[in-house]
Amino acid sequence: MADWLIKTEHLCKKYPESTPLKDVNIEVRKGDIISIIGPSGTGKTTLIRCLNGLTQPSGGKVWFHDQEVTSIIKDLSEEGMTILIVTHEMKFARNISNRVFYMDEGGVYEEGTPEEIFDAPKREKTRKFIKQLQTTEIIINEPNYNFAECVDKIYEFAAKRRFRHRRIMCLNILFEELVAIGLIESREEFSPVRFVIEYSEKDDTLAMDVFYGGENYDPLKNVPAETEKLILHESSVYHHEYGSENHIFIKMKEMI
Repeated sequence: MADWLIKTEHLCKKYPESTPLKDVNIEVRKGDIISIIGPSGTGKTTLIRCLNGLTQPSGGKVWFHDQEVTSIIKDLSEEGMTILIVTHEMKFARNISNRVFYMDEGGVYEEGTPEEIFDAPKREKTRKFIKQLQTTEIIINEPNYNFAECVDKIYEFAAKRRFRHRRIMCLNILFEELVAIGLIESREEFSPVRFVIEYSEKDDTLAMDVFYGGENYDPLKNVPAETEKLILHESSVYHHEYGSENHIFIKMKEMI
């Protein structure tokens, strides 16, 4: 007996303006929980619609193993449900799936376990996509920058990862006190600032890098005592160094 429930061979779907699926060859085994991820427009939803019959493929084949639906339902509680989902919730995909399909270039660009895809992707576009999920960057090139846009970007990054309120509050304090006040408002000469946030879903850890020019200067030494105490209390690592430019590295304490 075949060990797959659904199988595709050279599946494609063409529209007049685009070809979301070019050559998809997959096997879905009984008990699989597969998360389909990737940027918008890479054919994730089109693949699901082709598999469940809501969209007619333009070419290729979709095979279904000859088991009755009633037989599958009867065995669900004993052998586990087979699930394919399209999701933008990467933490959910990591936790629930045993396989992950990353879609790009009209097909399944890379396939692997959650650990392989999220922690050690092999192909370039997968690595780039995962990197974008893990980091966000704010670059300030002039003193009259848009503070609200920067805060909104931090909130958007935090909301997508469902950070707790305390973690979001700490991020805002770090940005406002160290960057907005400590590096922009308090210094006589302006230097561009790059503020990078990096989050690891695997370890649930959050770190920040702040890069800026000018003379050797640590803004933490010039914030109010209560703010300094709060920042150091919420950080497991705070390190400032000066070389060709200033660099602050901050690692926040794990959330309990």
